[in-house]
Amino acid sequence: MKLSKIIICALIGASVAGSAYAKKFETINEWELCRDRAESSVSQLEVGVAGVEAEIKEKCGEPPAKEPSSLTGIVGMHPYDLVRSNAWKSRFVGITNENYQQFVDRLTVADETVLEGEWVVGEGLAPHMGGSEEAAFAINTKTGDVFAAMMEDGKKFSKFGFSAWESAPPYLQKWFDSHKQ
Repeated sequence: MKLSKIIICALIGASVAGSAYAKKFETINEWELCRDRAESSVSQLEVGVAGVEAEIKEKCGEPPAKEPSSLTGIVGMHPYDLVRSNAWKSRFVGITNENYQQFVDRLTVADETVLEGEWVVGEGLAPHMGGSEEAAFAINTKTGDVFAAMMEDGKKFSKFGFSAWESAPPYLQKWFDSHKQ
């Protein structure tokens, strides 16, 4: 009798623990349907925008990354998708290492990537952080080399793929100059 109670408790615990993890979706359309259901399950007036976003993240997890288009490549992509895409993730993980997720989070709110000379560039910021948590990157279209930078707490800067700001791609030098205090 005691053993069966332990087994039942273990099974209930496993099912509760398993339900706490959001499902990983294969397509953006599947994730968007989940997002819509999660959004409608809470009142934004009661929980605020951050509460709605937390509900979406809990129920649906992160959206799948969109992959570069065979027609347009990486120009015009959302930076958050670009750095998480199968085509580019390993390069960004390779330079940011244990800072990869922090870097990605700082590209959540962003404009699309643009082409500046031989560089595809992008930048963004973490949501609800008032511009104190930002990141930027530059990809050389001729060599495929990837460089990145990140700002924490509005004052701490990290460099990835280069050792000094003077040797950074021009876009990252300008980004750093415009953000340092």
